[in-house]
Amino acid sequence: MALNPEHLRRPDPVTLAHAFITPQRSKRRGTPRDPDDGTQFVVDTDDGKVVVWRWGQGPAVLLIHGWQADHSDMLGFLAPLLAAGMSVITLDLPAHGLSSGETATIPQLAKVVRSVANVCGPIRGLIAHSMGAAVSILALSHGLELERVVLISAPARYRDQARTMAARAGLDEQDWAAMEQVLADLGAGLQEVDVPALVARLPQKAMLVHSGDDRIVSIADSRETASRWPDAIFKQVDGLGHGRILHDPNVIALAVGFIAGEN
Repeated sequence: MALNPEHLRRPDPVTLAHAFITPQRSKRRGTPRDPDDGTQFVVDTDDGKVVVWRWGQGPAVLLIHGWQADHSDMLGFLAPLLAAGMSVITLDLPAHGLSSGETATIPQLAKVVRSVANVCGPIRGLIAHSMGAAVSILALSHGLELERVVLISAPARYRDQARTMAARAGLDEQDWAAMEQVLADLGAGLQEVDVPALVARLPQKAMLVHSGDDRIVSIADSRETASRWPDAIFKQVDGLGHGRILHDPNVIALAVGFIAGEN
């Protein structure tokens, strides 16, 4: 009997679950600036070796990159933060860049961010992009201490991202339930990472920035989070998509000014 090609292409929920927490590493590796201009070091965590960079003196600002990115994506903020009298700490999250690991979940990454902050702290502020924003919010909800937060292109719910991947792969409801269970067994914490619910209890001052044409994360996600975070500032920009927003001078100035306490 001939095999049905459609059957051969039927999505496997177990494979998809593992793919959901397995990033492809960025090809951009290595120290982004002259070593004399900063310090590169390794922090040993429960999830392996994490490569960290630090520049400057003064109050520390932590930069957290997004999924399948690395620390270099956040370096547009470096010079302006240094000029504002801050020091800057950035890292390659586990399974990203130069850090060890093959898989990564938001709860795992949040724990690592707290570990790095404990080594490098105290921390004044944090700027995070995309998935890194969700990681940062979970870290804050678990005790990461700092004063000010800027979230750029922030997603709202981890479960929604997994469900979107399942839908695009063509999973039916039964297979989606199986994928969700596998992710639960892997410690993904899909239900735990609900950013709008988490921020309602946070005391930090916050700014959220999102581009209206973002095709990766809907601007509605940031709007919802801002509406739930007491006194949060929401800034819409346009024409910057999901990635270009990190290199826009106006967005960078907004973020640095907010971390410095200008608004």
